[in-house]
Amino acid sequence: MPLPEYVPALDDPVQPHFELVSTLQPFADSDVVQAADAQGGVVAVLSKRGRLTVSVDDAEETPLAGSLPNPHGVFVHPSGRHVLVTATDGDVHYFSTRGKRTTGNVSLKTAGAHFSSTPVGNAVCWLPHASAPGDEETLAALVGTCSNGYLLEIQLTVAPANKFKASARLLTQLSLPRAQTPIRSVCAERVGEQHVLLASTATQLFRWWAPCASVGAVRDMLLHAGRVGSSSVKEVDGDADADAGQLRVYRPQPGQAPQSYAWASAAGVVHGLFWRGVGAEEMEEDEKALLMPAAPDDDTVWTNEQLLCFAAAGVASGDEGTTAPAPPCVPPSRWRSRPSTWCCSIRSGAWCCTTRTGLSWRTSGESHADGDRTRQQLEERISFDPFGGPQRRAPQLVGVLRDATTHKVYVVDREQVWELQIFHEYHQQCRVFLERAINESEPLLLRKRFYDAASHVALRHPPSQRHLCEYLKGMFFLKIGAVRKAVAVLATCDHCERVLEALPSGTVRGLYLRKRYDYLLSRRTDEKQDSVALACLVTWVVDAALREKRGAGDADRVAVGETQLQEFLLQSTEQCPSLWKQACFFEFLYKLLREQGYAGAAFQLAQRLAYHRHVVRQLVAEGAYAAAVDVLAKQCHSQPELADLWYEAVPALHPQLPIATTTGILRAMVHDLHAGRPAMLDAELLLPTLLKYTVAQNEVEGNSEHQAVVLLEQFIFRFQCASTAVHNYFVLLLAELGDHERLVDVLTVSLFYDVGYAFRVCLAHKCTEATIVLYRRQHLYEEAVHALLAAHDTDETAMWMAISEAEELLRGLSDRVDADRLRALWLMVVDYALACGTDQMALQVVSHSNQVLRVEDVLSCIDDDVAVSDFKDYIGNTLDAYTHTTSGLYAKQEEIYQTAERMKEELQQLRHQFGYVASSQCCPLCQRNLRFSAQPYLMYPSCKHMVHEACALRRLRQIGNVEVFLSDNGAPPHLLEGVQSLEDLAQLDCVVCGEAAIVELSIPLCEEDAASWEV
Repeated sequence: MPLPEYVPALDDPVQPHFELVSTLQPFADSDVVQAADAQGGVVAVLSKRGRLTVSVDDAEETPLAGSLPNPHGVFVHPSGRHVLVTATDGDVHYFSTRGKRTTGNVSLKTAGAHFSSTPVGNAVCWLPHASAPGDEETLAALVGTCSNGYLLEIQLTVAPANKFKASARLLTQLSLPRAQTPIRSVCAERVGEQHVLLASTATQLFRWWAPCASVGAVRDMLLHAGRVGSSSVKEVDGDADADAGQLRVYRPQPGQAPQSYAWASAAGVVHGLFWRGVGAEEMEEDEKALLMPAAPDDDTVWTNEQLLCFAAAGVASGDEGTTAPAPPCVPPSRWRSRPSTWCCSIRSGAWCCTTRTGLSWRTSGESHADGDRTRQQLEERISFDPFGGPQRRAPQLVGVLRDATTHKVYVVDREQVWELQIFHEYHQQCRVFLERAINESEPLLLRKRFYDAASHVALRHPPSQRHLCEYLKGMFFLKIGAVRKAVAVLATCDHCERVLEALPSGTVRGLYLRKRYDYLLSRRTDEKQDSVALACLVTWVVDAALREKRGAGDADRVAVGETQLQEFLLQSTEQCPSLWKQACFFEFLYKLLREQGYAGAAFQLAQRLAYHRHVVRQLVAEGAYAAAVDVLAKQCHSQPELADLWYEAVPALHPQLPIATTTGILRAMVHDLHAGRPAMLDAELLLPTLLKYTVAQNEVEGNSEHQAVVLLEQFIFRFQCASTAVHNYFVLLLAELGDHERLVDVLTVSLFYDVGYAFRVCLAHKCTEATIVLYRRQHLYEEAVHALLAAHDTDETAMWMAISEAEELLRGLSDRVDADRLRALWLMVVDYALACGTDQMALQVVSHSNQVLRVEDVLSCIDDDVAVSDFKDYIGNTLDAYTHTTSGLYAKQEEIYQTAERMKEELQQLRHQFGYVASSQCCPLCQRNLRFSAQPYLMYPSCKHMVHEACALRRLRQIGNVEVFLSDNGAPPHLLEGVQSLEDLAQLDCVVCGEAAIVELSIPLCEEDAASWEV
C-alpha cells in the first residue's frame, strides 16, 4: 500500500555510509584468532594457542593479557567487567577486567551429572544480578555445550582482594537430532510480565516462557520442564552441523526490554518480534480491546516470525544495474544487528543490509503470503560488501561482533579486528516503518508497533517528519475506534487544520482541541511562545462547546457542557495569564459567551480575571446592588482608569443603597489617601446623582443622616477637593439643613466657594453667624458689626451678648485695620450701648477697648453724676495698672545690668587665658621665628611671652634646675605645687619675666676666684 500523496517530507536523500577501520591486531606472529567478543566497551580476543587479549575502550587502561590451555571460546559480560573463557577440557576460566588478572576457574565436569563426553562451553548467557560495583558480586550464567545438548548453570562469587568461589550444575539436556550438534546461542530475557529463555542450534530453536518476576524462575523452567511455564521447538531443514545457529536479540537501548530477535539458521535467517501488549499507561482498557480483540493464546510471546531463505535467493540472475554482488547460497555463520542495519558473515565474506531488525525484506507492494525472495530484492538492500570482489583474497572471517553499550560493530577475521563504522543509519527509516504500518493486512497491534517505531526514529529528523508520523499514527487509532488515544497522539502534531477537517463529530473535535491546548502548554518555555496558537485553541474550544450546546437537546447535557467549559476557561486563566491580559481577546470571548447564553461562564471569567467593569455591569443588571457596591469598594481603587466605572455605576447604585454607596466611595478613596496618591474620583462628577438624593432614600431604617453631606464633607476636608461647585453645593446643603456650626466652619476654612453665592444663600436662610463670617472675609467690618448688633435687640441679656460678641470681633481686628477705622468701629458699639439707654454698658465698652477709646470720648454723652460715680473705679484700676507696670520695668532693668556685669568679668578672664601668635613672632631667648620652626613652643597668656620649649628648659638649667626654686624662700607656695621636673616648671610660670627672673637676680655676676689674686 503506497503512502499518501502528502508525505514528500519523508523523502531523505542521505544514504547510510559504511567504513571499515582496522582497530586491533592482537597477535603479531603466526597465531590466529580463535574467538572474540565485545561488550561494555571491552573487546576480548582469544587465539588458537590460548593467548587472551582484553582491550578496554579507554586509552588510559592497559590491555589485559593472559594465556590458558585448550582454548575454545570467550564471552564478555554486558558491563565489560567480567570475562569467561571456555576450554576444550571442560574448564571455564574467569577473568576480571577491573582486577586485570585471572581470578579462578570452574570445571563443568563437576556439575553433578554423568556426562557421556566432556562438556565444552560453546554459548554463554549472563543472567541479571543486582550486586553493586565494589562489593561482593554473585554472577550467574547459563552455558550451552558443544555436544549432547547440555544446558548448565555456573555461579561465580567475586569479592575484592581476588576472592573467588564458583560452582556448576546441570539444568537440562536438549533433545537434538545428533549428539554432536552444538548449541550456538543461549538468551534469557524478560518480555513484559514473562521471562523467556531461548537456545538455538543450526536447525532448532528451543523456547521456554513463563509469567514470573524473578530470574530464578528461568532455572525452574529448565529444571522442571513441562510443569513450570511453556515451551516450544522450531525446526528448519538443513545441515544440523553447519556453522550456523547464532541467535541475537535486539533492544532499542541498553537496559530496555527486547523488541525482536534473529536466528541465523541453516535454512536462512528466522526473524520475528517479541509479543508486546498495550500498557495501561498508553491506552485505556476499552480501547486496548480494539487492538487485542481475542484472548491471547499460548504462543503470543512471538509474533510476525518469518524466514529469509538464502537458498531461494542464491539463484544467479543476469539483471543489470545491481548495486552489489549477491550473497552466496551459504547460511550465515554470524549475525549482528544494529537499529537500522544487520550484518552477516559467511565463510567467504561479510555484507551489510540497510533494513531494521524485525522487519521483512519484501517491498510494500508484496502480499503477506508471498514467501519467495528474489535475488534482486536482496541486492537492493545490500549496501556494503568490503570483502567481496574477485580482485581480493577472501579473508577467513570469525564473525561479526556488536557492542550494544557503545553502539559499535566489529568484523573479526583470523588476523585482526575491524571496526565497521556506520554513518547516517537512521535515515530513510521513517518511510520503511510507515510502509509497514499502513498495510491493513498486518495485525493491528503490529501496526501500532510500526507507528511507534516510526515516531521514535523521526525524533532525529526535522520536526516536519515527526509531525507527519504522529498525524498518520493518530489517524490509525481514529480509524480503528480508539478515539481518546487518537486525540492524544494527534494533539502532538502541528497539522491542526488537517486534523480538524478529519475529525468526525463536535465532541471528538472538542476533546482534541483541549488535548492540543494541554500539549502546547506542556512544551512552553516562556509566556510568549505559541501565544497565538493558544488563543486560537481557546476560541475553538469555546466555539466547539457552543456548537455542542446547540446540537444537544437534553438539559442535563447542556448543564454538564457548561460546567466543563467553565472549568476549562478558569484553568486557562491560571495557565496563560498573559494571554487573558489582552483586553481584546477577553472582550471577544466575553461577548461570545453572553450572546450564546453562557452568562454564568462569562461572569465567572470576568471575576477571575478582575475585569471589574463587566462584573459590576452584570451585578447591576441582575439587581445585586450590594454585591456591586462591594466589588467597587474592594477592587476598584488605586487605578485612575477605574474612575469611569464609578461614574457609570453610582447613578444606578446610590438611589437604591445611598449609605452603602457612600461608604464604598469613601473606602475606595482612603486607599489612595494612605498610598499618597491623588484622589481617584472627582466629586463634581457625582453631583448630578447627589442632587436627586433625599434622606428618605436611606436603606437603614431610622438613619436620618444626610449622605450627600457626609460624602461632600469628606471630599472637602479629607481629600482636599478644590471644586467650586462642590463647595457651593455643600454650603447650600448646610444652610438648608440649618447646620450653622458646620456652615461657619466651612466658610471659615474653605477657600474655594463663591463668596457671592454664599452671601445669597446665608441671607436667604437667615444664617447670621455665617453672614458675619463672610463680612469679615470681605473686610466689611462695619456691616459685620451692624449685623451682629442688629441680631440681638430683643432684651437686655441679648444686648449684653451682642456687645460681648462685637467686642470680641473688634479685639481680633487690632492688627488688621488702622487705628482710626478701629476707633470708629468701637464707637459704633458705644453708640449702640448708649442707644440702648445703658451708660454703664457704654463705659464697660470703653474699658474693654484696650486703650482704643478714652473716657473723654464718651463723657460728653454721659451725665456728670453718673460719670463721677461710674469712673471712680475705672480710674483707680488704671493707676494700679500703671504702678504694676512701672515696677516690672525697674525689675527688668536691674536684671539686665547684672547680666552685663557678668559678661564683662567673663571677657576679662578670657583675655588672660588665650593669646595671639603673629606670623613674625620670634622667641626672645634664641631670636628664631616660632611658627617657621618644627620645635614646640610655650605661650604665657598673662604676660604674652612666647618661647621655644627647648629654650625655656635650657634657661632653667642655666639658672640651677628645680632645686634652686625649691630652696628659694621667696617663691610663692602655689607656684611649686606638683612640680616634679623642669618641664612642669616651664609650663607653670614664664621663664622670661616670672619667678625665674627673680631667682636669676640672686646669682652673682662674678664668682669668687682667690687664685686669680695671687701674685
